Amino acid sequence: FSSATTPLSFQRAIEGEVDRKTGKTFCPPGGKGLTVFLDDASMPLVNKWGDQVTNEFTRQLIESGGFYFLDRDKRGEFKKIENMQYLAAMGQPGGGRNDVPNRLKSKFLTFAMVPPSTMSVDNIYGSILRARFNSKQGADASVVAASRRLTGATIAVWSKMQRLLLPTPARFHYVFNMRDLSRIFQGIMETPLLVLYDENHLVSLWKHECTRVFADKLTRAQDKDVVDKVIGEITLEHFGELAARVATKWWCDFQRNRVENEDGDFTAPKIYEPVDDWPNVSQKAYDFLGLFNERNPAKCMNLVLFSDALMHLMRVNRIIQQRRGSAMLVGVGGSGKQSLSRLAAFASGHFLFQVTLTKSYGDLAFLEDLRDLCIRAGQRGD
Repeated sequence: FSSATTPLSFQRAIEGEVDRKTGKTFCPPGGKGLTVFLDDASMPLVNKWGDQVTNEFTRQLIESGGFYFLDRDKRGEFKKIENMQYLAAMGQPGGGRNDVPNRLKSKFLTFAMVPPSTMSVDNIYGSILRARFNSKQGADASVVAASRRLTGATIAVWSKMQRLLLPTPARFHYVFNMRDLSRIFQGIMETPLLVLYDENHLVSLWKHECTRVFADKLTRAQDKDVVDKVIGEITLEHFGELAARVATKWWCDFQRNRVENEDGDFTAPKIYEPVDDWPNVSQKAYDFLGLFNERNPAKCMNLVLFSDALMHLMRVNRIIQQRRGSAMLVGVGGSGKQSLSRLAAFASGHFLFQVTLTKSYGDLAFLEDLRDLCIRAGQRGD
């Protein structure tokens, strides 16, 4: 379901899955049973009277076992739907998320899935870190000792974010769940050990990943300051005063010089490492920009990569370099979202695809674009 789901569209979807059995009775093809899963059940629009019409229609379907014909010659006659069962899922109400009518809840056996306990989270990610940071893998003793404290520190930051930055209708995306923890540890796990040669570099990487995951999706400067303050407090508590004093460094993977590979092409090795020299990073970004303009003269970009633009470039680059990485860039037109995305994709060696909207572009064209992308990614490995 979504805010655009109407009773009509839901009825059409159900009708598309059933065949006539007898008269006005319909059932799934072949006399089989059909399970309908309603995801995001609380998303349908609430009208000015406080009703969710789509969910009231859903309640009627479950309670009465059908709905009414919409055909002109049978309009008003009841269409019975058999051999159907329904599962539904929704997010916790609050922070801009709707609840569903109690009359609909009464038709389901309800399970509330609570988040895992701190001990469970510690066991999950602690085991992953212990498998990576140990003497057999070649990790330094100080790095191994510091990695044992990473899980507790990350959970502490995560728990404080949940308490201090609650979702509101204006900031409904202020939700911190297990995915955020996974992204932090994913960034740490995908960094080569040759870069993490001492405790300071490991803590620096952890602070950077926490800042990227928690702060980058926030919309207010004061909320970002809260994240910086919390990370500083947790760093002091778990890693000592020396680590807390050091400012959070940026990390990126396009700082190395290009070298010739086996095919005779010149490529730069992708090593995720701290940014110690901003002019060097800026120069590398301008080098990729010049190379992009040289290879794509029809899409030439004349960009000035000032500090904020460079930071956004590194943010986008980090996200698309991670497995299953995704982001939604929000900003006014002309703020550089497309240009920086193109440059980040080019620097990362990714294939860039963009939907070309026309007057005739519709669902079929969109599905065709998705099919081509699946072939490129899955079959060709682009």
